[in-house]
Amino acid sequence: MKRYIFYFLLSTIIFSQFKTPVEISSEVIGNVRAGEIVEISITAEMDEEWYIYALRDQGQGPTASRVTLSGDFIDEIGKVIESDPLSKYDENFATNTRIHQGGANFIAPFRLKQDILPGSYIVKTSILYQVCNKSVCYPPKEEFIDVAFTVEEGSIRPDRSEMVTTDKAIYDSSGNINLEAAIGSGLFSFIILSVSMGFLALLTPCVFPMIPITISFFTHKGEKNEGSPLKNAFIYTFGIIATFSIIGLLLALTLGASGANQLASNPWVNLFLASLFVYFSLSLFGMYDIQLPQWLTNLSLKQEGRGGTLGTIFMAVTFTLTSFTCTVQFVGLLLVAASNGQWFWPMLGMVIFSTAFASPFFFLALFPQYLSKMPKSGSWLNSVKVVLGFMEMAAAFKFISNSDLVWNWGFFTQNVVLASWAILMLLCGLYLLGKIQLPHDSELKFISVPRLMLSMIFLTFGLYLTSGMFGNRISGLIYSYLPPKSIVRYLLAHQQ
Repeated sequence: MKRYIFYFLLSTIIFSQFKTPVEISSEVIGNVRAGEIVEISITAEMDEEWYIYALRDQGQGPTASRVTLSGDFIDEIGKVIESDPLSKYDENFATNTRIHQGGANFIAPFRLKQDILPGSYIVKTSILYQVCNKSVCYPPKEEFIDVAFTVEEGSIRPDRSEMVTTDKAIYDSSGNINLEAAIGSGLFSFIILSVSMGFLALLTPCVFPMIPITISFFTHKGEKNEGSPLKNAFIYTFGIIATFSIIGLLLALTLGASGANQLASNPWVNLFLASLFVYFSLSLFGMYDIQLPQWLTNLSLKQEGRGGTLGTIFMAVTFTLTSFTCTVQFVGLLLVAASNGQWFWPMLGMVIFSTAFASPFFFLALFPQYLSKMPKSGSWLNSVKVVLGFMEMAAAFKFISNSDLVWNWGFFTQNVVLASWAILMLLCGLYLLGKIQLPHDSELKFISVPRLMLSMIFLTFGLYLTSGMFGNRISGLIYSYLPPKSIVRYLLAHQQ
């Protein structure tokens, strides 16, 4: 299995689509002239049991609806108006939220340029939404619609010349990114946005599992004196930046604006990532060392030792594929711009975003190589790797539950994933207390105070997660990473 992991990384990703119980339609309201305001009416229809979330103030966890417009004839985009949402407590995400029950209507206005000629035009429209009922939530989905309209001859009419404009803030009240405002505010504001989103992306669940992998990989390099630590860290960081930017723009070229969303929700991708994390986790537990295929190792014999530069680049590509699925909020907007012919801003944004995103991993790649050379470092470094291996295994359940949701297996339910996390946290706590010994562990003669405190944290957190299986209300942030509640009963009821 060791040599096949590389082939899986380079294999073609098969993208699949999933159908939701929402029907989307759109139309232009009235006739328009050059320089006037055009209003696009977008309607989301669904049965009364279903609902989607409002544009703003949707709470922590649910995905807010979002409407975007694009076209080279657009002079200015106004504020999207939505039908009155209903405020309620959402059991799926354990948060107060605002929803549209049974259907919604959105009015998206924009101003035409004054110099356009009469004739037929098409405005590219998209709506991002997450649909739920009391039992289940679908993954967020973005639908794209080309809306045709005709510009007639004539001067600007006074009643068609004003609209409510969006403010120029980079973020709206719900935390969504206003990319047009960021670009319009100039280069400095756009750089600040790209950098801030890069650092915020480090908090997503796709990124954390790569921390133990980075530490383990470069600790191994340090122990075997494979090349300069500074050079290895630089190659790793540059590899992340380069592959992140290239993959993003390739998705824009091949799959259009929806590329990032398709990647994030694709069940094959999520299943692959789950398998990858299990593979890495078992390596951290000491079952085997991660190795490149022999033919690739032979290619890099001229580099600094076995694995060399190609091995470092391989890890950078792994990091990129893993983290890409959790950066849709920013990357997806950049891909929309790229798919509509704007290349400077998307390229600049991807490079700046990925540079900020990768920068902490420069130090994570650098320091383990030095730490591994310190006397008596082997024992505690191995304990760190094992603890992070438990976290790696927990991340695998998050990704496989995403595949379960799309493919309707009905096995990795909320309670199953919660129980898996609880067991892993409890096992980690017992490991730190010396009750579990793994292959590369040294004899634990005594338990230090920091180790004891850390074990108590894991044991307490494991019990806290266990309580969630029996009706105790746990953090909404944890619920946002779990599959929807009672999905098994929902699927059984709808398959009959």
